[in-house]
Amino acid sequence: VYSIGATLYELLTGEAPEPKKMPTHFRGYDARIHPRFRAIVLKALDQVPANRYPTANDMRRALLDIPNVQEWMPRPLLPIDAAPRNLHPLYASFCPACGHPPKRTTARYCGKCRRPYHTAFLKIFPSRPDLFPMELYLKGRRTLIGREDPENEIFPDIDLSRFDEGRYVSRRHAEIERRGGRFVLRTISTTNPTLLEGKRILPDHEVPLEPGVRLQFADLAAAFIVKPCFEAFEISPSDPIRRDGTEGNR
Repeated sequence: VYSIGATLYELLTGEAPEPKKMPTHFRGYDARIHPRFRAIVLKALDQVPANRYPTANDMRRALLDIPNVQEWMPRPLLPIDAAPRNLHPLYASFCPACGHPPKRTTARYCGKCRRPYHTAFLKIFPSRPDLFPMELYLKGRRTLIGREDPENEIFPDIDLSRFDEGRYVSRRHAEIERRGGRFVLRTISTTNPTLLEGKRILPDHEVPLEPGVRLQFADLAAAFIVKPCFEAFEISPSDPIRRDGTEGNR
């Protein structure tokens, strides 16, 4: 039940609920969201399990009991005949041949190389059971990975603080640099290890990164993912409407 509530909360607000802290309220993207729907989501996120719905089916029944539920349910954001858009950030999209980023969300192919645009991100696997795997995009050509430290003005591009209760990840732990369409990982931390496929990388060393490799920053596991920007958003007239407003069944 908590997992369903957390998923709905993230879909409605664009951010995951804070660990070990129940949201008191939220508005969401759409002001038409029914107040009872918000109350049901918040009940599912209650930090006391006994206060949540006993089963997912009980939560489903509560949702179906909302008056005129079909009238306020969100409609597709795009008409059926609309061109699909790149739903990944443009700063995280690039040509795998030359590294050139797209200028528009509708651009599928690099104008120079004619290769389909790709996106890259780290998929983080928290050790805590109440946190879900999260995809964090690489930002531009160089991405600093570490732990935020406002007092020393350290603000990494990928901040792992929320996943790192033991504070084992260094403030400046590692960097991922994109060179054209290739990636390299450079270790910075001299105290806490960085592992690639289970093998420790020496501090201040560079290693090439291939899509799908497993990484570890201190004791936090991650995977490096590269995939086509439009892989999940191809449209055919017979495909059903997706929850993000596009069509497709993949």
